[in-house]
Amino acid sequence: MSGATPSPVSPAGTSPKTSRSRKLIPIVGLIIALLAIVVIYSMQPKQGIVLGTLGGQYSLGSAINDKGTAVGSHSFKDGRTVAFVWTELSGMQRMNAKETGLDHAVDINNFGWIVGWTINAERTSSRAFIRNQKGETTKLGTMGRDSSFAWAINDRGDVVGYVEYSPFGRQAFLYTQERGMRSLGTLGGDDSEATGINNDGTVVGFANTKTGEEHASFWTEKTGMADLETLGGTRSKAWGINDAGCIVGESLTKQGETHAFIWTEKDGMMDLGTLGGDYSCARAINDSNQVVGSSTLKNGSTHAFFWSKETGMVDLGTAGADHSHARDINNAGQIVGHARYDDPWWLKAWNKLRRKLRLSSKYIVTKPPHYEAVLWTAPKSE
Repeated sequence: MSGATPSPVSPAGTSPKTSRSRKLIPIVGLIIALLAIVVIYSMQPKQGIVLGTLGGQYSLGSAINDKGTAVGSHSFKDGRTVAFVWTELSGMQRMNAKETGLDHAVDINNFGWIVGWTINAERTSSRAFIRNQKGETTKLGTMGRDSSFAWAINDRGDVVGYVEYSPFGRQAFLYTQERGMRSLGTLGGDDSEATGINNDGTVVGFANTKTGEEHASFWTEKTGMADLETLGGTRSKAWGINDAGCIVGESLTKQGETHAFIWTEKDGMMDLGTLGGDYSCARAINDSNQVVGSSTLKNGSTHAFFWSKETGMVDLGTAGADHSHARDINNAGQIVGHARYDDPWWLKAWNKLRRKLRLSSKYIVTKPPHYEAVLWTAPKSE
């Protein structure tokens, strides 16, 4: 026999070095998997352009005019909310640097007039406002109620929204330069809200009926407030109207799901379907009858959508986020909305690795949802 000293072995007959190597294999594999996630994530096409923030917690895109100017709201970490204006040339800027930081911009017309609402310092009431192209802001009244909120403005400068009063009552209003602010009534019930107006002065929104159901509605000087009915359910809301009088919104179906709809005088209310889930809502329509909104998928996530007669409902993606919502579309096919980021990909990857390594709960990392305004372009029909 040789006089060489035999190498030490483990009780199972495996050297300690080999045992340590085998223990490292799962960790190395996870590291490789994480690197693969990074590469795959960076290579994925991301529909939509993220407009960013002003350094705060979130930004929400609300409307875009035919010149490509977008407006919305931005929130800072200390709770202040400011209205923003975005253009491709200047990027995102505060609408008014002198405001106290409790403003929401909701719509903009083709002359650059912006509407929304501002909240008082005590956060006890709100006032609808109009800001003209010169930067001059006018606060609207409340018709003797507690608060007012402006939802939309047309190119004539007519504004619609609602006034709010305790407890939880709402009344749709129309504001014009000639007649000031007036109530648009209801569908026989107590409450109503005006959400959109076209350049002919036709107003859309929703209101309570005599039986207490909430139905999509439209209003004209000639007809007053009229009921658009539903898709078979007990509730519907209208959110947008174009200059041809086509109206979009959401409605409960007979099956109890909420679906986006388009309404025309010829065909009435038509179901636009979903992206595979049980919910969709149409928020805006342009003069080419192109519709945008949001819908759930089979997996429960919510994605912005584009709809036209030629394309049907198309998923606009999330710009790399977890969820997305489209709020407006202009006549050039530019779409504005926002995306919601839950946990970023690296945080999801870390928590997955933490579970694999069975690390204690003190290593759990979480972040609150983060929102950013997004700009999409309408898909072209093939």
